[in-house]
Amino acid sequence: MPWRRGNRLTLLQEREASGRVAEVFEELKFALGIGYVPVPFQAFAAYPAFLDALIKAMRPLLATREFFDSAARLRAEAYTDVHNYFKVAAIGEGLSAAEAAAEMELFGFVESAMLLMLSVQSQAFEGPVGLDVAGHPAGLMAIMSSPDFVNSETTSPPVKRVLDEQRHLLELAYYSDEQRSLTHSPELLFAYWRVLKPLLNTAIHERMVFDIRESAWKCALEIPVQVNLEIAKLLEAGVGEEEIGIVGRMTELLARGAAIGLMNAMIGKIGMEGGNVSTPRVDEPEERVA
Repeated sequence: MPWRRGNRLTLLQEREASGRVAEVFEELKFALGIGYVPVPFQAFAAYPAFLDALIKAMRPLLATREFFDSAARLRAEAYTDVHNYFKVAAIGEGLSAAEAAAEMELFGFVESAMLLMLSVQSQAFEGPVGLDVAGHPAGLMAIMSSPDFVNSETTSPPVKRVLDEQRHLLELAYYSDEQRSLTHSPELLFAYWRVLKPLLNTAIHERMVFDIRESAWKCALEIPVQVNLEIAKLLEAGVGEEEIGIVGRMTELLARGAAIGLMNAMIGKIGMEGGNVSTPRVDEPEERVA
């Protein structure tokens, strides 16, 4: 059944991919230097003709240093905003928190790259976007290890309740990567949610998501290659008219999800690195000499 706004997204897991879809998955992972397939590409895999057209259009961009530099600027903006406007308590402690912080940094990398790509994609539906200038080669990316994702549908009821609560609160059509990675450590997931939930209920978080999307939109205009996914080209590539409408709506939803994921990953990273809330110093009482 075609995807409609408000429905859960159908995601094609990497282990289920075959043929051209599997090839696109491998190409994307190699280009980004990551060990797993991000949610947007799992979602677009339901429409193989579009997925093929998408990777062909994005291939020159993913090969430029400027793409990764722009994504890094988005991460820096998100981190700075979270650090300046939120009081983030420490989340967890010890080795598990340190490992989770490293995963949050990875998710920040992936979400910023997806946000930029989806912002380019959204504008490219209307015609060529980007500058026709010489970019710089990105160089060979070192492959980062893949997080341990747990099946969110078969996890324990308490964990599932937290996952569903976050998804519904954020009005997302899928479980986020940081949620699924933390399900293998329920206590850390619960601690993360206790810190994250109050922040999600603020106008500041909503404003941050809006602002980072605006920044990504502007970055898309400055990419060093032109990307074109207008309707005529997609029809030539074998993408049906109904599919074009569906992937257009999905692009908007996924761009919002990537912006939210980027902000939440920065909150998690700061919290799992000890937080930014200073603990009041308790002075020792002065000794009195009788």
